Amino acid sequence: MKKLLSVIIPVYNVEKYIERCLDSLLISQEQFKCLDIVIINDGTKDNSAIIAKENEKKYPEVIRVIDQENRGHGGAWNHGTELAIGKYCFYLDSDDWVTTNQFEQLVEQLKSNDTDLVFINSQTYYAATDSYVKHNIINLIPNHVYDLDVFDWIHTPQIPNVTYITHCVYKTDLLKPHLPIFLEKVRYDDIILVGLPILLSRTCVHYDLCVYNYYKGREGQ
Repeated sequence: MKKLLSVIIPVYNVEKYIERCLDSLLISQEQFKCLDIVIINDGTKDNSAIIAKENEKKYPEVIRVIDQENRGHGGAWNHGTELAIGKYCFYLDSDDWVTTNQFEQLVEQLKSNDTDLVFINSQTYYAATDSYVKHNIINLIPNHVYDLDVFDWIHTPQIPNVTYITHCVYKTDLLKPHLPIFLEKVRYDDIILVGLPILLSRTCVHYDLCVYNYYKGREGQ
């Protein structure tokens, strides 16, 4: 069955954080059933997979836990994208989380949307100082559909790497034909998202919602 939004979550040794990540996705029942949450257990050595599978038992129509031998962060994203059944896909690292009410509004907006890319706002949480810094996309008119064939990528968004996961939701059919798109078992495996969506997409929209919370400064990150 086709879903609206696939949330792809790689899991490896994040037992201290994964519950917060998954709990943040618990939006209203009507919106929640639109989700396809794909958790890729990338051979974790702690209790992360156990926690994930407990959530799968609670919400079997929404959450899937897929076990694989360790392929690294990029390998988990490749596998998750391959399995995604949502019209759109959203990449969420398991030590990060979404702002629940903002995420719920995003899901509602996606129901009537058909652009290739959807831009959102984000914030970074700094563990050392227990503080947040917001990253809002400016110079884009909220809810306005832009033609990317004539879009000024350099000057318009006014934020670096606007097509990266903290600021972007992608139409799944845009990415799937190009799998595997993420490098495996290397650092910066996700750097492809800085450029590939720009080359492939034709339309975008910006929703003025602060959805993604990026955790910075955890041990082992």
